[in-house]
Amino acid sequence: MNNIITILESERNQMKKLIMSSEKSLSGYEHGTLTNNGPFYYKQIRKNGKTHRSYLGKWDSEAVQKFKTSEMTRCRLKVLRQNIQLINDFLEKYLDYDWMSLNAYLPPKLAGVKLVYPFDQQYSDLISWASEKYEKNQTPFSDTIILANDGTRVRSKGECLWYNALLDSGIPFRYEPVITVIDEFGKETSQSPDFLIKCPDDSYIAIEHLGMLASGRYAYRFSVKLQNYIRSGFVPGENLILTSDDMNGGFDCRVIERSIAYIRNRISGIR
Repeated sequence: MNNIITILESERNQMKKLIMSSEKSLSGYEHGTLTNNGPFYYKQIRKNGKTHRSYLGKWDSEAVQKFKTSEMTRCRLKVLRQNIQLINDFLEKYLDYDWMSLNAYLPPKLAGVKLVYPFDQQYSDLISWASEKYEKNQTPFSDTIILANDGTRVRSKGECLWYNALLDSGIPFRYEPVITVIDEFGKETSQSPDFLIKCPDDSYIAIEHLGMLASGRYAYRFSVKLQNYIRSGFVPGENLILTSDDMNGGFDCRVIERSIAYIRNRISGIR
């Protein structure tokens, strides 16, 4: 999925909120026409076939300015509704153009053929990078055994969902690698993201799934880790992807699907 989908969905949600607040502000307001007789302004309303006119005051009066504000709000409501309809129409017709999505548009006999990226050498280099030996997180696992589809042991069900999604998408990655970050004292220290992905331009994307934010100790330790990330150039939503279980341990897997699409585009050179 291209980033534009997420942007438009977010914008649509924001416009819906604005519509609700605008409608609330207009509650009980009667739409009318502003007329004037020299410096004196009136609100003119057509009701039951008759024209009713009420005096508002001069141009700089509070009543005239309130009328203008209300009419501007009505205008904004009209524009917001029109924009939402345009976004709905666009999203209904829009097709993703990343390589994995294009594979789904092919005729059935071709769609099943193993996907070959158009940047074969770059992709091969990323696979080689992910396959190299690297220093891994040495923190002991809990007694609970969770295995990903390729048999790799992971620490949580959330990590397992991420691991399998990356595996299925063909995105090369390292699981729990040790990386160097900057601590609060400006010194280099080590920490491990859940997943690390290398892009063809030699930049990196770190992924963290937070499964125990209800625990104060866990939340505090991650807040320190997050500050280290930010000091080291990792920006949440750009090259640091954060997902989390809710307070009841639930999780929406569609968040991973959207993130996978974003990562595929980054690997494809699409920002």
